[in-house]
Amino acid sequence: MICRVCEKQITDTDRYPAHIKRGARLCKSCSNNRGTEWRRLHPARSREYSQDYYKKNPKYNVAWGRQNRIDIRKEMISAYGGECVRCGIDNPIVLDIDHLDNRGCADRKKGMWGWRLYRWLRKNGYPKDNFQLLCRNCNWLKHMESRSPTKSSRESRKSKGE
Repeated sequence: MICRVCEKQITDTDRYPAHIKRGARLCKSCSNNRGTEWRRLHPARSREYSQDYYKKNPKYNVAWGRQNRIDIRKEMISAYGGECVRCGIDNPIVLDIDHLDNRGCADRKKGMWGWRLYRWLRKNGYPKDNFQLLCRNCNWLKHMESRSPTKSSRESRKSKGE
């Protein structure tokens, strides 16, 4: 059989099962390109279709979404070296991304935290200039070190006679 769009020879493995059943002469690549083009031309209808599909198939989407977030996190951890920069621990359960310039609050205000941040990092090629991997203990220590002045507030109150 020959694809009606690209005119290449195709076998059943090169076609989607629904196309085989209908007798459509379309390879997977051309079918994907048509779908992408249709979604670009009809964004509102595409969004409606996606929302309807999600409502009809919630179990599939929840499982896929959970696995996708897990995969993105694993990819992020390996992209940043797979271990804490300060202490070297490599347990992925305790590893977190850290902003080198301590401006994570600004990102969180934009809604960019957790898997959204991981997705943004992946989209931007895992930039190393402003992010590092720290375990939660080292991240907390860094936070406390950045907050503490040369004297603790308790010591300064004692010296003032409070």
